[in-house]
Amino acid sequence: MEIPQGNSREEVKLRDQIIKDFYAGWIAENPEKKMWNEDLQDYILVKYLSITETAEKAARQYESTLAVMRLSELLTKSKKVAEVPAKKNTRNQKPFLKMYIM
Repeated sequence: MEIPQGNSREEVKLRDQIIKDFYAGWIAENPEKKMWNEDLQDYILVKYLSITETAEKAARQYESTLAVMRLSELLTKSKKVAEVPAKKNTRNQKPFLKMYIM
């Protein structure tokens, strides 16, 4: 699959669809939407909220779209750098108690 590298509106929309299609396939392969992380020694759960946000934001940059395509590797091999409290005034972080910086 060829991923468009430009920044035109059309190319960003194509990348957005590529990411959504990728996630659909990933979820079909991983119906529990989680992967074991070696560093945390626990599962990382992929929430629907993160899928939507990722498609919207990662599609803006070609490199970010490539990173999404390596989701399984990123989830299993990333290392925890910090643990911070969730920002209570931020809509996307409101439901969480803490955030891990990986």
